[in-house]
Amino acid sequence: MSTLELGDVTVTRVIEIDRSSFPTASMLPDSTPDAIARHHHWLRPHFWDDRTGDLASRVGTYIVKTPRHTVLIDTGVGNDKPRDGSPVWHMRQGSYLDDLRAAGVTPGQVDVVLCTHLHVDHVGWNTRLVDARWVPTFPNARYVFAGEEWEFWRHEKDECIADSVVPVVETGQAVLVDADYVVDEWLRLEPTPGHTPGHVAVRLGTSAGEAVFSGDLMHRTVQVAEPQWSSRFCYDPAKARDTRRAFVERHADERVLRERRPAMRALIALAAAALVALLPPSVQASHLKEQPKKHKVVYHLDEAGLDKVKFVLGNIENHIRGVGGPEHVEAIELVVHGPALRNFVTARLDPALRAALDRLQSQGLAFGACGNTMKAFNITLAELPQGARPLPQGGVVRVMELQEQGFVYIRP
Repeated sequence: MSTLELGDVTVTRVIEIDRSSFPTASMLPDSTPDAIARHHHWLRPHFWDDRTGDLASRVGTYIVKTPRHTVLIDTGVGNDKPRDGSPVWHMRQGSYLDDLRAAGVTPGQVDVVLCTHLHVDHVGWNTRLVDARWVPTFPNARYVFAGEEWEFWRHEKDECIADSVVPVVETGQAVLVDADYVVDEWLRLEPTPGHTPGHVAVRLGTSAGEAVFSGDLMHRTVQVAEPQWSSRFCYDPAKARDTRRAFVERHADERVLRERRPAMRALIALAAAALVALLPPSVQASHLKEQPKKHKVVYHLDEAGLDKVKFVLGNIENHIRGVGGPEHVEAIELVVHGPALRNFVTARLDPALRAALDRLQSQGLAFGACGNTMKAFNITLAELPQGARPLPQGGVVRVMELQEQGFVYIRP
């Protein structure tokens, strides 16, 4: 078990199964022993398993603790589940929950479960067997699935969907989202289709750099150098190849940590070169350096209630502090429309919240008020806090404009 600190976020790796059930020659049918051997100089020893004489691979989970959430990324194979295709996976009796506890997380403490896709080795611990019924393992968590992924698998007769996904949907804990969903200020999804129709990666952004949890975008680390090799399990091998190539090209000139799940031997540092430098956990920290980055973010508020206003303003304040201060923020805007705008009428605004808003505006926060809402509720600009800017085109249109300009969208 290894833990990595990135700014105010910690990432802990919990391994459920320490080797793949499929040799590389079987997993990557376009590969050849000679082609792989050409990469041994950088694959060995850190990405080589001497027990199997093959490239290393792992199945398990990453625990990501942000200042707001405890998040699990993928949940492995699970216990008590019939998996005839793999003796190692079939009716397991593993120590996964004990391992989570050893990492400082109990099932009830998990806030969010993110599944990069809905294959058998990524959803297993979504549920556990209790009194002959499959129930959600993490009772207080939101299970976040890409909507396109669920729409594909819901029509398939697959035992892992029946025992590891459907029970979560039936309890109402599943949240179906777009492939670019923002979890919080630190985590967001990115579409990486091909391995499955709705496969997503998870990007972590912190004041100390970024990391990408790439799910099954790659099954072996050699695919960084040979992105044209798709796995035998890819739904659309050609699209998976194109997605992988684009991913490598995008990150080859950036210092971004890339996680291979389930390979889980190490994070991969994509260095400033065309070829990727691969680092074991023992040297990860020494290669991480502060990366000043200018953030552009739009916060969207449309819910009534002073508690909600307090929550959102607190989020923005934490966000600015978390990225290292106002000097690391290129632009940050709060767009308010609907019933929420009534909360900002100065005659009703709590003095402490007014002070918080003034403080944030002094740090660069722009406050946009939906013009349509102002007309509907007969709110004048003079009634709103100083510095408020009316949005004649409406709040939703403004949010869309900012997203087109590259702003990250957050709706707490």
